[in-house]
Amino acid sequence: MIFGDLKYWKREEAAFAPVIRQAMEYLQNTDFTELGPGKYEIEGSRMFCMISESHTRDIAELKAESHRAYMDVQYIIEGEEKIGFARLTDEQVATQDILEESDALLYDRLYDEMEFILRAGTYAIFFPADIHRPGGKIRDVAPIKKAVIKIKLD
Repeated sequence: MIFGDLKYWKREEAAFAPVIRQAMEYLQNTDFTELGPGKYEIEGSRMFCMISESHTRDIAELKAESHRAYMDVQYIIEGEEKIGFARLTDEQVATQDILEESDALLYDRLYDEMEFILRAGTYAIFFPADIHRPGGKIRDVAPIKKAVIKIKLD
């Protein structure tokens, strides 16, 4: 997992792979006020952006997820959320397999879960061994708008 702030991207970009740089350039150059919820192609099924508008919830109510075919770049457009995070280990047991439909394994409980906060302008990059539980409320239930860029790993 990588956590960062888009305002520092230009001085950090040299440390990232070209495919991640492409995703971050999309985030920097897109006017998200013009885009509503939906799927937006960047490079066909190889890289696309999903924009959602929702409300945060108690993190204990949320299922954690990991992916196999895609990595996630999650970027907060408006609002803030708490995200749970844990590495994939032998102790982590998926309770639901929806890889075919949604490229996701879901988890009810995580061992050694950490929490961090994403606010508008910040991002987190999740690799397949990064189990994440996005959408948690910080204090109260609040609206959030976010972009998730999916990057195919092959």
